[in-house]
Amino acid sequence: MQAPFYFFYYAAAASLFPFLVLHYEGLGLSGRQIGLLVGLPPGLILVGAALWDAAADVTQRHRLSLLLAIAATMGSVAALSVVQAYVLLIAVVACLALCQAPVMPLVDS
Repeated sequence: MQAPFYFFYYAAAASLFPFLVLHYEGLGLSGRQIGLLVGLPPGLILVGAALWDAAADVTQRHRLSLLLAIAATMGSVAALSVVQAYVLLIAVVACLALCQAPVMPLVDS
C-alpha cells in the first residue's frame, strides 16, 4: 500500500525541486540570495524531522502528524508560486523544509 505513496512523493519532488533555482532566477534574485534559499533546507530538515517525530512519539498521533505535515507541505509549495519578496521566500522555504522533513520517516513508521 505504500508503493503508490512513494511513487507520487518522489515524482512530486522530482518535478519541483530541480526547477526551484530557475524560479528564483525568474524572480530576479541574485546568486547569493538563491544560494541561501537552496542551502537553507538541509539544515532545517535535520532539525524539523527530529522535532516532528518527537512530537508524534510523545502524543502517539503519528497518522495525524503525517496528515498535518503533508497538508503544510502542500500549502508551502502553493505559497512558493505566489510569494515574490525575498524575505517572504525565506519564510516559505523554511516552512517547506520544516514541514516536508517528517513525511518519509512518518510514512516508514
